Amino acid sequence: MFGAGPDRRVLTATDVEARPGVHRRVSRAGIFFRIGSLSMAWLRWDRGRQENGGKDYFKMLLARSARLRFDCYLLRYPATSGLDEHVDPAPDGFEHHRVNIILRQPAAGGLFLCDKAIVDTPRIKYFRPDIHPHGVTEGHGERLVLSFGWLRKARSSAGGSR
Repeated sequence: MFGAGPDRRVLTATDVEARPGVHRRVSRAGIFFRIGSLSMAWLRWDRGRQENGGKDYFKMLLARSARLRFDCYLLRYPATSGLDEHVDPAPDGFEHHRVNIILRQPAAGGLFLCDKAIVDTPRIKYFRPDIHPHGVTEGHGERLVLSFGWLRKARSSAGGSR
């Protein structure tokens, strides 16, 4: 298990290399581990959405699986950054779902905007980024978000589905 606890220690790259079924490679993009069908990249902040009006934010990929159709990112919005309203297209035949957990909220601003969020509490946001325009207001202080996303086969409109 990855992580530390009373009876566990954090796995190092050496530990991972010694475990059967776990493969490691290093590239310019950071350190990648592959455990079965789960691929993960750690230790690299990448710029977020480029067409964001000059307001940079950063994302770190924590986990991704093409087979399971999910991803997990840590998002960092520096002071005075935000995110312009947009939608994130999903592949044909799929719905895009996302849950954002606000780990650190700036002193002012940095508010998540989505008129049709499914769950919208102060710290938890569940929404459909493929059909619901969403964004983040400019903040005055750093904002950190743990973001889980997944694709689900679209429900058919025929046969009594909603």
